[in-house]
Amino acid sequence: MKKRTKRIVRSSLVAFAVFLVVTAVCAAVFVAISLKSAGFGVGAPATEAESVPVESETEARSEYLIDLSDYEKYINPTGSRRDAFLALVNAENAGKAEKELVALGPERSKSDVTLHPYAAMALEAMLMEMEAENVRLINPDTRLTLSVTAGFRDSDVHDEHITGLSVDMHSCAVSDISFKNTEAYGWLSENCWKFGFIVRYPEGKSAVTGVSFRPWQFRYVGRFHAKEIHFNNLTLEEYLKGTK
Repeated sequence: MKKRTKRIVRSSLVAFAVFLVVTAVCAAVFVAISLKSAGFGVGAPATEAESVPVESETEARSEYLIDLSDYEKYINPTGSRRDAFLALVNAENAGKAEKELVALGPERSKSDVTLHPYAAMALEAMLMEMEAENVRLINPDTRLTLSVTAGFRDSDVHDEHITGLSVDMHSCAVSDISFKNTEAYGWLSENCWKFGFIVRYPEGKSAVTGVSFRPWQFRYVGRFHAKEIHFNNLTLEEYLKGTK
């Protein structure tokens, strides 16, 4: 009788142990499946945030070779200033003459050029970075060095230079489309957004802007907007239409 009782107890213990093992295995499988569904573990699909290709503001700043922290507030205005430089001036929209202006130094322009202070400071930061990166500023065809040739002017209310935010710069005898073939323009067209500028009248967009390609004319809008315009291949007209 005692032997029979021992066998029963032993069988019960074995069965209970098997039950515990099976329960533990099932629990582990359930947890693994739940974690995978939540996006954890090897082979988990990329999240939406990971798939965004546009460079962040931090990445833009980290690409500078020199310390431009003193210029950051001008390159990338924030708060109420962020949207303060989007005035659209063209054949259909007249502009108002900017009154807050500063003169560029003689090392940047051979003529008496003035700009809005934010545009002037951002421009200085951009030209400093070009020099730090050893971008070739001399045009091999004209032997002229890149310089600013025009800024604010109020002779025409439909010319966006009246805003003090538009700047002409090139290394040609006069403003000429051949500037697009220079190393300086190549660098500017790819990097000016990092300093808050856009190519105001880009190639292939004359049907939108009403102005043929001008590789020498750049417009300050601030980095927040310049990044969106650059990476989406937009003109200022297209961008402002899309934000309304």
